[in-house]
Amino acid sequence: MKLIPMLSIGLFNAWIPLILYSIIVFGLMFTFKKDIRKKFFDRSNIPRRYLPIVIIHKSSSLFLIILFFLSPIAINVPTLAAGSFLFIVGISIVISAMLSFSKTPIDGPVVSGLYKFSRNPQDVGISIVILSICIMTNTISLLILFLINKILSHALTLSEENQCLLKYGKPYEEYMKKVPRYFIFYLFSEQFRYFV
Repeated sequence: MKLIPMLSIGLFNAWIPLILYSIIVFGLMFTFKKDIRKKFFDRSNIPRRYLPIVIIHKSSSLFLIILFFLSPIAINVPTLAAGSFLFIVGISIVISAMLSFSKTPIDGPVVSGLYKFSRNPQDVGISIVILSICIMTNTISLLILFLINKILSHALTLSEENQCLLKYGKPYEEYMKKVPRYFIFYLFSEQFRYFV
């Protein structure tokens, strides 16, 4: 793995999987009803105290996207194969989660489909997609930036879950006790899953 990517504008850069992901996700999104799309993008409940985290998170996401456009994909069969496999897994999770999201009543929390196993399957899927692109570039600095971005994203996830608790009350609290925040912790005990 390289520490820093060889930045250049090229036809075989990491923009390829990024654009493919965007076409699939936004294409699917446009098949949803307008009120579902609005709910999907609604971040109005995030408290103002999280504004600095939101700004840093969005800035690091934009920086990562720019680096993807300028970072060549490694022409290395194992790296490309591993990255491609993870990309397919990640996008499959995102699509499945989005379909569950679209079928949920507008005034209720999403608790069906992959949401039975993770409170945030879209975030898990997106994380796997971004990780896969970092792997395809075979660059350590992009992986480090991705990890920083995920730490910031986790703080926003905590805020969103607090807002869901306020909005949906006891049923959402019970849901939180049964379902872990991320898939990876599904194997752990009930008490641990509530917090992770």
